[in-house]
Amino acid sequence: MKLALETIGFGPAYHIQEMLERQQLPMWDVPGANYVTKEFPVKPDFRAIFEPAGFKSGIDVPMCLFWREILEEYGDTARVILTDRDPGAWYDSCYSTIYKHDGLPEDRKLAYESVPELKQLWDWEVKTHWSPWNFANRSMAILAYEQYKADVRATVPKHQLLEFDNRQGWKPLCDFLGVPVPDVPYPHVNDKATQLGHANKIEELGAAYRAAREAGLSEESTKQAIAPALQACLDTEL
Repeated sequence: MKLALETIGFGPAYHIQEMLERQQLPMWDVPGANYVTKEFPVKPDFRAIFEPAGFKSGIDVPMCLFWREILEEYGDTARVILTDRDPGAWYDSCYSTIYKHDGLPEDRKLAYESVPELKQLWDWEVKTHWSPWNFANRSMAILAYEQYKADVRATVPKHQLLEFDNRQGWKPLCDFLGVPVPDVPYPHVNDKATQLGHANKIEELGAAYRAAREAGLSEESTKQAIAPALQACLDTEL
């Protein structure tokens, strides 16, 4: 979806990678937030996040955590695309790729525990969605996903909402956004195989960290030794 939006003129699109690259996680980690009841006494400063860099759209985390607040901020000018997926396939894909839990492969978990950038992300994701969605329980997580979709349908005015399946291709998306259909195939990227490739990069980072510590390297030397593997991780979806 990110590449699709950028192809038809709604880029750059904000995503978790943009949040990490710009070190903006603290801007989303608002005080007093209750991610179970969806109560946010303090909201992220969306305009300060999006507008200086010219973001025209956004997808996935962190957008999906604050979709209601973003809609309120931008009002009638906002357009909401609810990407519909088979709930079971959605759960299985997330569980095997991006879900943060204690049963991860040893080196992947070590990377998240030991590298500050990844530890901060782990703690924030567990707080904001993995725990509130009860993701360890498949049926509860799927129920949360279905409730999320129901909340969007009940809240977003119909003229501002598109329910979309990526298999539909360009036409419904372009019609909804009022732009011509581009003369290029609809992009299908970031599938499960791609996500597993990203996870493998994190495991490689964990292995590099473990090797550096076993070699007795200092903290500074360890940082230097793992820097290429860390950058490879930050360039992908974590």
